[in-house]
Amino acid sequence: MVELDEETAIIAKGALWQNAFSILVKLFSFVYTIIVARFVAQEEVGIFYFALGIVGTIGIFADLGLASAITRYVPYYLGKKDNAAAHRTISVAVFLGIFLMLAASSVTFFFAQQIAGIFGNPKIAAVLQLFAFHLAIVQVYTITNSLLFAFKQVRASAIAGGIQAFLKLFFMLVLVFSFEASASALAIGFMFSYAITALYLLWELRGHFGWMAKKAHTSMAEYFPLLREFIPFGIMVVGMMAFGTLINYSDRLMLGFFLHEEANAQIAIYSLATSLALLSTMFSGSITSIFYPIVSGLVGKNDLQKVNKTSQTALKWLLFSSVPIAAFLAAFSAPMLRVLYGVEYEPGSLALSLFAAGILISYTTVIQRIVLAGMRLIKIDLMCVGIGALANILLNAFLIPPFGINGAAFASLLAFCIMSFLNQHYAHKYFGFVFPKSAWKNLLAGIIVFAALSALSFISYPYIINIPFSFGDGSLLFGTIDKLAKLAFLLCFFAIGALIYLSLANILRLFEHEDAAVLRKVLAKLGLPQNLRSLMERMIFWNKELN
Repeated sequence: MVELDEETAIIAKGALWQNAFSILVKLFSFVYTIIVARFVAQEEVGIFYFALGIVGTIGIFADLGLASAITRYVPYYLGKKDNAAAHRTISVAVFLGIFLMLAASSVTFFFAQQIAGIFGNPKIAAVLQLFAFHLAIVQVYTITNSLLFAFKQVRASAIAGGIQAFLKLFFMLVLVFSFEASASALAIGFMFSYAITALYLLWELRGHFGWMAKKAHTSMAEYFPLLREFIPFGIMVVGMMAFGTLINYSDRLMLGFFLHEEANAQIAIYSLATSLALLSTMFSGSITSIFYPIVSGLVGKNDLQKVNKTSQTALKWLLFSSVPIAAFLAAFSAPMLRVLYGVEYEPGSLALSLFAAGILISYTTVIQRIVLAGMRLIKIDLMCVGIGALANILLNAFLIPPFGINGAAFASLLAFCIMSFLNQHYAHKYFGFVFPKSAWKNLLAGIIVFAALSALSFISYPYIINIPFSFGDGSLLFGTIDKLAKLAFLLCFFAIGALIYLSLANILRLFEHEDAAVLRKVLAKLGLPQNLRSLMERMIFWNKELN
């Protein structure tokens, strides 16, 4: 019987909770986008996502790297048994968070017209003013969520994600159908969902209030060494996040700048297409979120050997959870967009495929990035993301005018490739991380799955878009059920791809004893009968050496 080390067990447990609720979150998100695409005018959808992109950029400076600093420094100091420094970190983060929250909200509210004028799109001004309040709310949400991660309360964070996704859908339905189907209604519902979820996070954090409120028995002078490290860290994280957000949002902003009167409709198509592409991180995101505090604690213990081992494990699981999804989304992009959102969104199919490939490439080195950040080598990450962001902006300027949203997606793909190359280079240089051969085999398996699914998509496309079954008369309830039923039909093709991938994983010997041990613990925790657990294990791990 293989015994799991503490870090592997924590990652597995955290991923289990995150993934369980991730399925629920994605289900709510599917229903949300289906209803938005059907009942809200495409231009209003574009205004909503355009304003969200702008306020997301402004929100970086409202954070000042505080969320990342909490997740990095609190576990780091706790790993060093320095409770006083952990207390000081939390005090500084909360104090600065309140101040910056108010400042960013005020700037957004009072300068909304001027910001809209820069892009020649006055329709977004009113939505920006609504999002000014959202900035304050999301700051509370982010800091509280970071504290829960620092204390390794992954389950509470996972539940919060499910609550927020449900409330976003609920408030959107209430506002859109009680008042009007507009960008403002979407913004208000979005804001309320985060406000109520932030209250839930504060309630979950209540058990730590006593510890956080204790006096650290330090003088004000002892805050200065922390601030000398904390503030540069925060500034570099802001720069890193700014560049990262530029990669995520610059395409939308530059689409708005270059396409003028067509911008809102094109941004709507692009936003829903790229949002669908992000489904490839549905399960892998849970691994990266819990990995950060774990690696920070290991760095605090100066255990680089364990850092390397844990990083290899995390990367392997990340690829297991993202490669087959990315291959399916890239291969079935056109029928997915048409069936879920309507024929007017199908022009985003190539953008979806390109963006899904870019996301997968970026995730091959996201573990390396997290370790570099945990080692306080933020300057390296800042440089890598900065080069990627600059490349993305230049490529957007060159590719958007002739190719529109497809040019924007290709620009993002190339930027992700550049950043991934740099991340791996510096990971090898600073902590000896070698990109494993198993990862290359995993990507090869993904390419084979993509080729097989692309052939299936080409053959089945005429039949998929004319699926004979339908539910109801087109009302909200039955219309949504109809879309979900057709989505379930499409997922049959994903199941085929997953089986091909599973076969290749066994043929290429990508699974190890540790993976089988983790599955045993997960299945046992779910309370499944021993016979069923043994059957599932034999079905997944064909390699007899793992049994």
